[in-house]
Amino acid sequence: MTYGMLSEGELIVSGYRVRVKGLEGGFKLYTRLPLNEDKILASVMVGEGTDLSLVPVEPSTGNLQGVVECVYVKLETPIVIGKEAKVDVRITVPVDYAIAAMGPEGDFNVIDAFSDTESTPKLALYGTPTSGYICRFHNSSSKEPFKPGLAEALLRINNYSGRIATVSRAVIPLSLMEIYYKPGTWQANVGIITMNLESEKAAEIIVGGMPPTADFEKSPEIVTEKHLISVQKLGYLTFKAAGFKMLWGY
Repeated sequence: MTYGMLSEGELIVSGYRVRVKGLEGGFKLYTRLPLNEDKILASVMVGEGTDLSLVPVEPSTGNLQGVVECVYVKLETPIVIGKEAKVDVRITVPVDYAIAAMGPEGDFNVIDAFSDTESTPKLALYGTPTSGYICRFHNSSSKEPFKPGLAEALLRINNYSGRIATVSRAVIPLSLMEIYYKPGTWQANVGIITMNLESEKAAEIIVGGMPPTADFEKSPEIVTEKHLISVQKLGYLTFKAAGFKMLWGY
């Protein structure tokens, strides 16, 4: 199984059984069940002219929905950067899964979303207990291959701090992530994440950039600007249209 359009039948996706059954009148019945049980976890009937696709989405489904605000990416090896220097690093970011009903004109509706059952999501706090942010924690390795549950990104670090700096983490808001996927593969990508080091502890994160190649398609977004991350919290984290500032170290 890979990202892309679902055909009729039953497939195994991330520890679940996903079924698509054709019905009279062009309808389709979508259901999701545990791997070894017959308990229905999700069931939706989809009308004629609508296709179903498996796509990667922001890692905030299930019990984490409305709780997780950022992805906390810990670099496997810290990076030391000289004054006014720049470095590009390949990182990975966790993603969850969604089933999207896709219309003929490119419109969509997410009918189900779930996380990988093979690993328990880890959480981390960035900042203080009273003003910090709950994050999905991820250890990123530059040698990690493409596999389900991960998206690739280019972390571009610019050192404007006026000193030699060491970077060991990056915090990325879910509401600014745009995820792309290559149909027929497990490849997912979130483009370019620019990290501008401004002082000893502060860095600006700018999320943006196009997919790596033209054969990648954009995933639906399940976290929008109206989510928790889009507001300013007590002046500690200031958000812009395309980025925010890490003020508790990098």
